[in-house]
Amino acid sequence: MILLDPVNAITSVSFYRKIAKQAFSRTLLYLVYLAAIFCVLGAVALKVRVGPALDQTFDWLAKSAPVLTFDNGKFTSPAAMPVVLRDPAYQDVAVAIDTTRTAPVTEKDMDDSGVTAYLTQSDFYLRRPNGTIEDRSFSDTKTEKPVTLDAAFYKEAGALLNRILYPAAIFGLFVVFLVWKLVSSLFYSLVAMALNNALHAGRAYAELFNLSAYAQTLIIAVQIIFLFMPARIPLFSLVALAVTGAYLYLALRPEHQETAPA
Repeated sequence: MILLDPVNAITSVSFYRKIAKQAFSRTLLYLVYLAAIFCVLGAVALKVRVGPALDQTFDWLAKSAPVLTFDNGKFTSPAAMPVVLRDPAYQDVAVAIDTTRTAPVTEKDMDDSGVTAYLTQSDFYLRRPNGTIEDRSFSDTKTEKPVTLDAAFYKEAGALLNRILYPAAIFGLFVVFLVWKLVSSLFYSLVAMALNNALHAGRAYAELFNLSAYAQTLIIAVQIIFLFMPARIPLFSLVALAVTGAYLYLALRPEHQETAPA
């Protein structure tokens, strides 16, 4: 039963005797199964770790941001200008708003205001990590009717982002994980070939690929755990190679070469 394959792949070396000779289609199904687990738990981890910060940001904007109206390429506001918005939870991220300004914003202007972004009457300036400033102009944008950015807008935007972000994360993680593990299975199959020759195990390549796909299960489980943690796995590539290589070695040792009964 494939539902228990991850548990068996981690806890039972003898289990590898059975899956070595299985069809490639079942191995692919196993990777799809792991991808489904990874993407769902990855979305949960995103909700746990990032969700509160996003909700807090939109709540803060709803309470702190001045009411803005955008109409045919221009922002206007009844609030006194300029306004500097600085999230209390993220002091390094700040936005200056001045809907009365038409002059270009320079790097000095940003430094003087202590901001990383600047919104003028028709442009949005963003400081990139390399120090350059990107200018996104709205002057040519036409609107059928004015758009008001107020507390209700930010609350609706936060709710919309929540509805879009997590399904998109599930889909994206599923595709990335499946491609990633297919490629890594090919890589580890080369490691398995080297061990196969060294141990004189006599396995065909198809069997080595199956073993390589399953041998990654423990490191995948560790990766899932670390999705919920702020820390990263130190020297991950070496750890993954050592752990996966150990499983391949145990699976290919001569004493584990008996064929499981059908």
